Amino acid sequence: MPIRVKLPDAVRADLDAIGRLTVPGKNGPVLLANVADITMESGPVQIDRLNRCRNVTLEVELNGRSLGEVNTETRALPALRNLPASVTIAELGDAEEMRKLFASFGTAMLIGVLCIYGVLVLLFTYVDDAEHWFGRMGRSCGSSRGSGHGVRKAPSNS
Repeated sequence: MPIRVKLPDAVRADLDAIGRLTVPGKNGPVLLANVADITMESGPVQIDRLNRCRNVTLEVELNGRSLGEVNTETRALPALRNLPASVTIAELGDAEEMRKLFASFGTAMLIGVLCIYGVLVLLFTYVDDAEHWFGRMGRSCGSSRGSGHGVRKAPSNS
């Protein structure tokens, strides 16, 4: 388990001094050197950014499972549920494409329904014709004969 500690510059280079730091143990304080391997290493050589913000990328192999299932399980992890306000999740790759696909599908369905409604209005300009073709379906849905709803009613002969 990596632990990051910021010490004064004079102590940072002395690995023995770092090893003499104490950490809480089951039976009292324990020297850090007794429970950890202390080494001098460098940090990341580059900082990745996405939209000018620091970025950490996690790549996951699905191993035959669905993306939605893995995404749901990942979002349920305690570490991802309690993120600080400054940390955001940006879905990229397949997850981003899936989100765009579902948004586009909803828009396409709405446009399709509006087009079908437009064609029906053009075909059945009179309410009486529409009631004839649809077996008086308009009344069974709660609309009254003369309500119109933007559709012209046939002129009467009287």
